[in-house]
Amino acid sequence: MTKGNKFGLKGMWWRRAPVLIVFLLLFSAPESWAVGNIHLGQMEIHPGFLTRRTYYKMVDVDNPNRGSDWVTAYSPGLKVEWPIRQHTINGDWLLNFIRYHDHDAWNYRGRQLSTRGNFLFGQGGRQLTLDLGHVQNRSDEPAELTESRRMRTENRWTSKLGINLNDNLRLDLSYNLNTYRYKDDSSSLNNSINSLDNRDEDHYETSINVRIKPKTVAFVSGHYYQSDYRDDRRDSDDSETWTVGPGLRWDATAKLSGQIRAGFSWKKYRERDSIDTAVAMVDLTHRASDRTRFAFGLERGQREYSWSEEEFNRYTLNQVRISLDHQLTYKVKVLSGFTYEFDKYQHPRRDSIYAWHLGLRYQIQEWLATDFKYENRHRESGGDQPATDYDNNIFSLSLGLVL
Repeated sequence: MTKGNKFGLKGMWWRRAPVLIVFLLLFSAPESWAVGNIHLGQMEIHPGFLTRRTYYKMVDVDNPNRGSDWVTAYSPGLKVEWPIRQHTINGDWLLNFIRYHDHDAWNYRGRQLSTRGNFLFGQGGRQLTLDLGHVQNRSDEPAELTESRRMRTENRWTSKLGINLNDNLRLDLSYNLNTYRYKDDSSSLNNSINSLDNRDEDHYETSINVRIKPKTVAFVSGHYYQSDYRDDRRDSDDSETWTVGPGLRWDATAKLSGQIRAGFSWKKYRERDSIDTAVAMVDLTHRASDRTRFAFGLERGQREYSWSEEEFNRYTLNQVRISLDHQLTYKVKVLSGFTYEFDKYQHPRRDSIYAWHLGLRYQIQEWLATDFKYENRHRESGGDQPATDYDNNIFSLSLGLVL
């Protein structure tokens, strides 16, 4: 068995897609919080607790007996906001406990800790802003995702310096460090294998922003990204990436906001061939009225797929996203969306993925809400690779209680 199969990344990962989709259903919705009434000087403290009960039923053409289950999520947390003159410090800390009724081997826990500081210096057209932050996501990977359970810890340290040279010209400089660590709960052999995934990522980005209208900014950005695996056996997967390109950004307006950016990317592996590709991203939001919101997204770029001792596979992602949300009444909201993705692999394989969802959200009280959602995800594969077609239907019903 290759290492790609060992980690569920090559060939078999699509069979576990239902578990991934359930994970997304549990955490894709915005968290709701009670408004706390704790004040220490200028500091505001907002404790909260969220519970969600979800029933899902999946139909998988490759495994029709997969069945259904009830999933319960308990999420206690704390939010803190501390304004200090022109500066602000924010904390958003959340614990997650996920429990399956029938598949208790999938139970897992995790935490999401976010601490950020925004510091503003100067007045008028010339200002300097400094953003510092740290985010930690830590969770057990459900046993269905890997052949043995392992702990994944992701840390992201961010820093961004913004300099307003005048009212219409701004320079942004940023550096981010991301670290990924894995720890297996079973044998030392698996610990050794999992250590191959441990890596550090360095991101440097510079952009020059020019305001061409009161609500419109044109910019040119450059991004350098370096990935370094901590295990010498993964040296061939160490890489450096350069991305350069222009863009256009609209600040929030009554009708239209979003961002368009394009450019070119050059990625060089230490012991492999380089990847040169065009990259593009579009994110637009149109508010047709106070009740109706339309969003459109477009993305293109290279993605890594799997690795083994013999080869390294990659593909080009082309994705279109459309969503339409409408507030029917003060308490009832309809959510809908469609995504089409075409993946072109390095080997003669082509995947077409269609996904759409329709949901209804009912805000019973300020502290109580219920959601119903249906999602279909379908994939058709072509080429000389083994068939990887699937069709999943998911029904979820959740109840959110905020104390």
